[in-house]
Amino acid sequence: MENNSPELQVIAVLCHTDTCCPIVAVDPSAAEAQQVVIQDDFGQSVRMSREQFRVLVNLAKQGELNV
Repeated sequence: MENNSPELQVIAVLCHTDTCCPIVAVDPSAAEAQQVVIQDDFGQSVRMSREQFRVLVNLAKQGELNV
């Protein structure tokens, strides 16, 4: 997967196969509301604030995110 921003600091690589490895990263140069990046293998990404990411992580820890 290609990293589109040289400023991205990868904090997790989420591989479930050898070829599919989405990343979770921090872009400290981005606006505060867009510093956390979840990027898929095709270069598409979702950006959110650190606080929004904390909420997402807490929901996952509580078992609230069932797919």
